Amino acid sequence: MAPTAPFHSTPTTGGRRRGRLVGGAVLAMLAVVLVAVVVARPWDGPDGSPEAVILGTDGTQVIATPVRADAAKLSDEEIDSAVLLLRERVKAAHAAGVEVSQQGDTDILVAFPDTADQPEIDRLLGPVDGAFRPVLAVSGPEPAEPSADAGSGTTTDSPDSPSDIDYYFTAELRKQFAALNCTRPATAPGAGADPADTADDAVVACAADGSAKYALGPVELPGTAIAEASFGRWTTVDGAVLDNWIVTVELTSAGTTAFRDTTTRLAVLDSPLDQIALVRDRLVISAPAVHEAIPNGVVQISGSFTEDDAAALAAHLNAAASGLVLEIQSITQP
Repeated sequence: MAPTAPFHSTPTTGGRRRGRLVGGAVLAMLAVVLVAVVVARPWDGPDGSPEAVILGTDGTQVIATPVRADAAKLSDEEIDSAVLLLRERVKAAHAAGVEVSQQGDTDILVAFPDTADQPEIDRLLGPVDGAFRPVLAVSGPEPAEPSADAGSGTTTDSPDSPSDIDYYFTAELRKQFAALNCTRPATAPGAGADPADTADDAVVACAADGSAKYALGPVELPGTAIAEASFGRWTTVDGAVLDNWIVTVELTSAGTTAFRDTTTRLAVLDSPLDQIALVRDRLVISAPAVHEAIPNGVVQISGSFTEDDAAALAAHLNAAASGLVLEIQSITQP
C-alpha cells in the first residue's frame, strides 16, 4: 500500500531521533534486526507430546504453540509470523546462541545453548505487546538523579487525559525513570513484561536501540485496535517507488476514532507531551511528534531498515492485533 504522505525525522539532543507525525500518520522507526533460520529435527515423545532436538544444542529446550485470543485456528502465515517475532526477540535480547524453529504444523521450538531459568524463558515467550502510549518525559539512556522539574509528583483525584503529567508522572515514577538504565534495553526492568498488567498505568521504557528512555502514559490504542499491518516499498504521492521500506498500519473503525482523538489532543501540547510512542514488548520503537490530527486511521512507519526488518515489525503488529499468546507445551532442561 502506498503511503499517504512523506515523512522526515530530525535528530535531537543526545543522538535521539524525534520524528514528525503529519497527515498520513508516519512514524520514525528504530531498526529491528533478525537472526538466521536454523534447522531442527522433530520427534514425538513417549507420551505422544512433541519433542525436538536441535543439532549442536545441549541447553534448555522449550516447545510453545501460538494461539489467538479468540481461539480461531491460526493460518500458516500467522504461525510464520510467530516464528519471526520470536527471532526478533532473541536478537533484541542479545541472546547469543538461542535458536528458533517451527516444529510440525503449529509448534515452535526455542533452544537455548545452556540452561535457561524461568525469567529468561518468560522474557522470550511472554505476551505479544503492541500499543500506542503518550510520552510524559524523555532523556538519555543512562541512570541519573531524579529531577524535580518534570511534573509536580502530586497525584490528583483523576487525570484530565492520558497525558496528565501531574497525575501520572508521580514522584515514584520519576525515581524509576531516573534510575532506569537503557544502555541494554532488552534486559532493562519491565522489558518483555505482561502488557495487560500495565495498560492503565504509566510506565518507564527504553528505546529499542538504547538511545533514550521514556516515561509513558497509559495505553491509548492497544494492539487490537490494529486491523492489519503490511510492508512494502515507499511510494510517493507522485507515484515514484523509492528504495525505503515502510510498514503501513490500518486501524479498525474504533481505532481510527481513538487515534483521531489522541492526535487532536497531542497536536496542541508542548514537547515532549506532543509525542506518541509505538511500544513493542515494552520497548519504544518510535516516538514522533504530532503536529495535526490524523483522521484517516492509516499509520505509516518508516526508517532505515531492510525488507526483513519491515517484515518483522509487520508480523509483530499483526500478532498483537490478533491477541496472539505463546502457550508453553513443554520445557526440557539438560
